Amino acid sequence: MGLLAGLLALVVAGPASADMLLFDTGVNPDRGHTPISELSYEVIVDGQDGYRADVRVRVALKNDSLRPQDVVLNMALPRGSVIEGLRVARNGNWTLGKTTKRAAGRHGRRRPGTFFAHYLAPKLPGDLPGAQLVGFALDPGSTTQVELSLKVAPEIRGTHWELALPGRGDKSLGLAKTRRVVVRTKQFWVDGQANAGKPMLESPADDGVRVTWNVARTGKPQPRRPLHADLETLASPDQKGGTFRMYLQPGVAKTMRPDHVVVVLDRSRSTAPAFHRAAVELLEKLGQQLPATTFDVVSFARTATAVMGEEPPRRWPTLRQQDKIATVAQALDQGFQQQGTNIAAALSLTATRLKSRAAKRPLVIVLTDGMMPVSTAPKKVQQQLNQVLGRRAAPEILFLVDEPLLQTSTLDADHPIAKLASVLKARIRLQSLASNYLDIRALLTAPAVISDIKAIVPRSVALTGPVPTGLVAGSVTVVEGSYRGRRPPQIQLRGRARGRTVATTAKLHTQVRPKPAWAATTQVAELANAIQDGLVLPPWYSRNQHHRAMLSIINAGRGGLQRRGFLDERIFRNYLGTRVYPRAQACYNRALARNQFLSGRVVIEVEVGKGEVMHASLAQTQLNRDDGEFLHCLGEAAWALEIPAGEADLEIYRVRYPLVFHSPKSGRSRIERDPLGEGTFERLLSGPEGDG
Repeated sequence: MGLLAGLLALVVAGPASADMLLFDTGVNPDRGHTPISELSYEVIVDGQDGYRADVRVRVALKNDSLRPQDVVLNMALPRGSVIEGLRVARNGNWTLGKTTKRAAGRHGRRRPGTFFAHYLAPKLPGDLPGAQLVGFALDPGSTTQVELSLKVAPEIRGTHWELALPGRGDKSLGLAKTRRVVVRTKQFWVDGQANAGKPMLESPADDGVRVTWNVARTGKPQPRRPLHADLETLASPDQKGGTFRMYLQPGVAKTMRPDHVVVVLDRSRSTAPAFHRAAVELLEKLGQQLPATTFDVVSFARTATAVMGEEPPRRWPTLRQQDKIATVAQALDQGFQQQGTNIAAALSLTATRLKSRAAKRPLVIVLTDGMMPVSTAPKKVQQQLNQVLGRRAAPEILFLVDEPLLQTSTLDADHPIAKLASVLKARIRLQSLASNYLDIRALLTAPAVISDIKAIVPRSVALTGPVPTGLVAGSVTVVEGSYRGRRPPQIQLRGRARGRTVATTAKLHTQVRPKPAWAATTQVAELANAIQDGLVLPPWYSRNQHHRAMLSIINAGRGGLQRRGFLDERIFRNYLGTRVYPRAQACYNRALARNQFLSGRVVIEVEVGKGEVMHASLAQTQLNRDDGEFLHCLGEAAWALEIPAGEADLEIYRVRYPLVFHSPKSGRSRIERDPLGEGTFERLLSGPEGDG
């Protein structure tokens, strides 16, 4: 089974097919023959209006048979999508559709070349919506383009919009194999691949992808207030209630204008192998905005190191000196990743070097993946900083957290790094540090973490999920719910930022209900008749086909979870026994050479995240003789633990390993491993789907 055989995993399998292209099998009895084929599938992003993006989904359908053909195309849409329009084209001539109704009869016939579209609402909160395209009597050998106009709610990640496009599945006959993506900006990305000046990027249509583009070009700017909330409401048909989406985000802060910058780089094993290059790219981009500013670089893992030399330079280099940045890059390339995440030592060393610089407006930028031991006590770190700095003003601290899994979810206010930032009154931002995404202006306006958020919610409101306890700049948190009554609710929010109370009332935006259906036709003169007739489904389209189509769309949303691995007690016992126990035995044998009567009990404690020992210590020591060398040796044995990381696992684990040492009063010496009891194995952060 390999090294990861013992990992416990939560797996949600992807669907065999998500989108479905269906036709009349009675008219087309040949198995495996698809009379209707989808020649192309395009997603075009035109821009944004508030929190909604204008998106067009365009398909080209060809009738490859010798007779007229009906077609039903069921498609999964991105979350938060609403159909805004429909149009069709034959030979490049587009005809704009109009709204219509659903006809009383479920099945029927309509005029040749007529297309209808209607919205398939999510069955449960969190499910994907869908669209159903229905075409009647497509001419033999003809190709028809059909385009749906959508309003979609993308996410904001840092300074970029991010739109998740669902996968279409890999077993649906007749569907296009590739997905073309067009974004009406100069620069955009599909799963991290930049368009590099190309107007379009292609990707396999089977799997879901994430489309990213710059907020600053086409999006809504972040608000200036510390805490901002927008409330989008959608009334029910009877106007006696409705649903809502509330968008929460910290606003931008006053631009920092430092006279000295210290980049503090996380070199722990949990970071990516090329993570140190982000520090160099950051220095280069800072030089474009702050060329005359001096700089320093500190790296840390188990210990902290001054990259530019232990002794502070007599003359500090500036960000305009490319040769000095190149020297830093060379030094970082020669380094390597290590066990440990000692942020306290890094900030203490930074403070010591800041004293020699005597800067008036220093800025400390910590580049990290956010994995930090829970044992790091924020108040102790703050006290240590104050003790080193003395009367000098505390520096502005900005944590830049680059972890893809956190960016696709959120960084909770209870996360260790968010707690540390809150106590230090630091700014914090979820941000990809890849050069394509790095925006220095946005970084210099990043706000402090907002904690202790409380929502004042009327009794008429029911939330489908909790309001976050805190907010971190770099993403927008969405809270959904429903309300009763004819008037939309008022929701007030309060929190703490930099030790001060911040409050706001969610700004109300009323949404228009989706239309029941849309009609368009390749025969312009027939549009009025199509609108009058209304939507029906072809006579051959069965309830069973519709049921399977709806299940495929539901599975497209619920099957999008990544495989996530988790560690358990058994796994830790195995790796502690093979990595730590033999070293502890060697330590004890050397100690007995110094004192043959040494015995007692020692509890080794480790904190592990993403396969890395972030912190190791001796939690308890009960020896009959003092032996500092023996205890030091045991501590080093704890740091030798190596354990595989679970896939997509951001859990932090704390494990205690009790060892009892028996001296050789009679016979041979031995080490007894205490049975694992309550509190020996802990998962310190909640896992997905309520795990933890």
